[in-house]
Amino acid sequence: MLGFFSFPPLDLIYTAAYLRKHGFTDVRVIEANARHLYPKDVVKLLLEYRPDFILIPSTYFTLEADLSLCRLIRKSLPDVKIIFSGPLVTYDPSAALKDGLADFVALGELELPVLNIIKGNYSENIALRQGEKIISGPRSLIDLKELPAPARELIDNQLYRYAIFNRKNPVTPMTISRGCPHSKCEFCNSNLYSLGQIRYRGLDSIAEELNEIA
Repeated sequence: MLGFFSFPPLDLIYTAAYLRKHGFTDVRVIEANARHLYPKDVVKLLLEYRPDFILIPSTYFTLEADLSLCRLIRKSLPDVKIIFSGPLVTYDPSAALKDGLADFVALGELELPVLNIIKGNYSENIALRQGEKIISGPRSLIDLKELPAPARELIDNQLYRYAIFNRKNPVTPMTISRGCPHSKCEFCNSNLYSLGQIRYRGLDSIAEELNEIA
């Protein structure tokens, strides 16, 4: 859960904005890395919020720690639905599903699978366990024109300072495109997430977001 530095969780705040766009307005982001929260602190916050769904983003390096957090959540909130995401579990959903800790894996980009899970539609972009089998649905990609501006108001952008770029002022990333024109590098998850395609946002929405964060 802890890291040496962190960037604003752009995938999470895009997903939050997308959920709001579709009527699911009670969405929160726990900035565990940026706030240096330990698993017990995260669970304490979850007990206050009492969510119906919890999304745990995971990486190659944090999977074991994320599964430990999942176990703690299960003890305190046994009825909550837990979603894992990230490149490792997209490649191998069994990493999160095999022991029954997670209920779902969001395959690839988050917006479509998370919305589908909340709506009870498990047909695309989702892996889940059925009996002893792990079932992965077909993949599809969101049209970037459908993306609203990321919900940056859900995070404290002052927490994100990266000395290589700027010691005094916070930094934030933007999404201009998704995918890679090469998309064949085996060490990169771009192809895994974007299925070998590259997509671009519209210039008007990019300009609007630049004005928002300037």
